[in-house]
Amino acid sequence: MKGWKLLAILPLLAACGKGELDGTELTDNPFDPDYQGPSVFVADSTYLQAVPIGADIVIYQAMAFHVREDLFTSPAAYSVQLRDPVTGQVSVLEPNPPNSSRFAYLIGAPQPNVARCFDLSLYNNLSAARADGLCVTLQQ
Repeated sequence: MKGWKLLAILPLLAACGKGELDGTELTDNPFDPDYQGPSVFVADSTYLQAVPIGADIVIYQAMAFHVREDLFTSPAAYSVQLRDPVTGQVSVLEPNPPNSSRFAYLIGAPQPNVARCFDLSLYNNLSAARADGLCVTLQQ
Protein backbone atom coordinates (compact mmCIF):
# COMPACT_ATOMS: atom_id res chain seq x y z
CA MET A 1 0.00 0.00 0.00
CA LYS A 2 2.84 2.42 0.83
CA GLY A 3 4.35 1.77 -2.60
CA TRP A 4 1.15 2.85 -4.37
CA LYS A 5 0.97 6.06 -2.34
CA LEU A 6 4.57 6.84 -3.25
CA LEU A 7 3.85 6.18 -6.93
CA ALA A 8 0.83 8.48 -6.74
CA ILE A 9 2.87 11.29 -5.15
CA LEU A 10 5.89 11.10 -7.49
CA PRO A 11 4.17 12.77 -10.49
CA LEU A 12 3.05 15.64 -8.24
CA LEU A 13 6.60 16.16 -6.97
CA ALA A 14 7.97 16.06 -10.51
CA ALA A 15 5.44 18.69 -11.61
CA CYS A 16 6.73 21.10 -8.95
CA GLY A 17 10.19 21.25 -10.51
CA LYS A 18 11.05 24.50 -12.24
CA GLY A 19 13.47 24.93 -15.11
CA GLU A 20 17.02 25.78 -14.24
CA LEU A 21 17.61 29.49 -13.71
CA ASP A 22 20.46 30.83 -15.82
CA GLY A 23 22.04 33.72 -13.91
CA THR A 24 23.91 34.93 -17.00
CA GLU A 25 20.59 35.91 -18.57
CA LEU A 26 19.55 38.10 -15.62
CA THR A 27 21.19 41.33 -16.74
CA ASP A 28 18.27 43.78 -16.76
CA ASN A 29 18.22 44.65 -13.05
CA PRO A 30 20.34 47.75 -12.26
CA PHE A 31 21.02 46.37 -8.75
CA ASP A 32 22.96 43.40 -10.16
CA PRO A 33 26.74 43.60 -10.67
CA ASP A 34 26.25 42.08 -14.16
CA TYR A 35 23.66 44.68 -15.25
CA GLN A 36 24.08 45.44 -18.97
CA GLY A 37 21.64 48.30 -19.50
CA PRO A 38 22.17 52.05 -19.74
CA SER A 39 23.62 54.07 -16.88
CA VAL A 40 21.15 54.78 -14.11
CA PHE A 41 22.97 57.99 -13.16
CA VAL A 42 22.43 61.40 -14.78
CA ALA A 43 24.52 64.47 -13.94
CA ASP A 44 22.32 67.50 -13.29
CA SER A 45 24.91 70.18 -12.48
CA THR A 46 28.02 71.18 -10.64
CA TYR A 47 28.01 74.35 -8.60
CA LEU A 48 29.63 76.21 -5.70
CA GLN A 49 28.27 75.74 -2.22
CA ALA A 50 29.18 77.76 0.86
CA VAL A 51 29.57 75.61 3.97
CA PRO A 52 29.92 77.15 7.44
CA ILE A 53 32.72 75.50 9.43
CA GLY A 54 32.95 77.07 12.85
CA ALA A 55 33.28 80.82 12.31
CA ASP A 56 34.50 80.39 8.73
CA ILE A 57 32.70 79.90 5.44
CA VAL A 58 34.36 77.40 3.09
CA ILE A 59 33.45 77.24 -0.60
CA TYR A 60 33.17 73.73 -2.07
CA GLN A 61 32.43 72.46 -5.53
CA ALA A 62 29.34 70.26 -5.42
CA MET A 63 27.82 67.81 -7.87
CA ALA A 64 24.09 67.18 -8.24
CA PHE A 65 22.82 64.06 -10.00
CA HIS A 66 19.78 61.83 -10.09
CA VAL A 67 19.01 58.14 -10.47
CA ARG A 68 16.85 56.90 -13.35
CA GLU A 69 14.35 54.91 -11.30
CA ASP A 70 12.40 54.20 -14.49
CA LEU A 71 15.07 51.54 -15.21
CA PHE A 72 14.30 49.62 -11.99
CA THR A 73 12.45 46.32 -12.39
CA SER A 74 10.48 47.15 -9.21
CA PRO A 75 10.49 49.94 -6.59
CA ALA A 76 13.42 49.69 -4.18
CA ALA A 77 15.10 51.53 -1.34
CA TYR A 78 18.72 52.38 -2.11
CA SER A 79 21.70 54.60 -1.51
CA VAL A 80 24.52 55.44 -3.91
CA GLN A 81 28.10 54.37 -3.36
CA LEU A 82 30.55 56.92 -4.77
CA ARG A 83 34.24 56.18 -5.33
CA ASP A 84 36.72 58.90 -6.21
CA PRO A 85 39.24 57.23 -8.57
CA VAL A 86 41.86 59.90 -7.80
CA THR A 87 41.87 59.52 -4.01
CA GLY A 88 40.28 56.07 -3.68
CA GLN A 89 37.87 57.49 -1.12
CA VAL A 90 34.49 55.70 -0.96
CA SER A 91 31.33 57.38 0.34
CA VAL A 92 27.75 56.20 0.66
CA LEU A 93 25.27 58.93 -0.25
CA GLU A 94 21.63 59.19 0.80
CA PRO A 95 18.96 60.90 -1.32
CA ASN A 96 18.91 64.69 -1.01
CA PRO A 97 16.12 65.54 -0.34
CA PRO A 98 15.10 62.32 1.43
CA ASN A 99 12.75 59.94 -0.40
CA SER A 100 13.73 61.29 -3.80
CA SER A 101 15.96 60.11 -6.62
CA ARG A 102 18.24 63.16 -6.28
CA PHE A 103 21.70 63.20 -4.74
CA ALA A 104 24.39 65.78 -4.02
CA TYR A 105 28.08 65.37 -3.26
CA LEU A 106 30.60 67.93 -2.01
CA ILE A 107 33.62 67.33 -4.23
CA GLY A 108 36.15 69.60 -2.55
CA ALA A 109 37.94 72.79 -3.51
CA PRO A 110 36.55 74.33 -6.70
CA GLN A 111 38.45 73.43 -9.86
CA PRO A 112 37.02 75.43 -12.79
CA ASN A 113 37.30 73.88 -16.27
CA VAL A 114 38.53 70.55 -14.87
CA ALA A 115 36.47 67.39 -15.37
CA ARG A 116 35.81 65.69 -12.03
CA CYS A 117 34.86 62.04 -12.51
CA PHE A 118 33.49 59.49 -10.06
CA ASP A 119 32.39 55.86 -10.08
CA LEU A 120 28.80 55.50 -8.88
CA SER A 121 26.94 52.33 -7.92
CA LEU A 122 23.46 51.65 -6.61
CA TYR A 123 23.88 50.38 -3.08
CA ASN A 124 21.49 48.40 -0.87
CA ASN A 125 21.69 45.53 1.59
CA LEU A 126 25.46 46.16 1.95
CA SER A 127 25.95 45.32 -1.72
CA ALA A 128 27.03 47.54 -4.61
CA ALA A 129 25.80 47.15 -8.19
CA ARG A 130 27.77 47.79 -11.37
CA ALA A 131 29.77 51.02 -11.21
CA ASP A 132 29.16 53.72 -13.80
CA GLY A 133 31.39 56.73 -14.40
CA LEU A 134 29.91 60.21 -14.05
CA CYS A 135 31.86 63.41 -14.81
CA VAL A 136 31.07 67.07 -14.21
CA THR A 137 32.99 70.25 -15.11
CA LEU A 138 32.64 73.56 -13.27
CA GLN A 139 32.52 76.31 -15.90
CA GLN A 140 34.45 79.46 -15.08
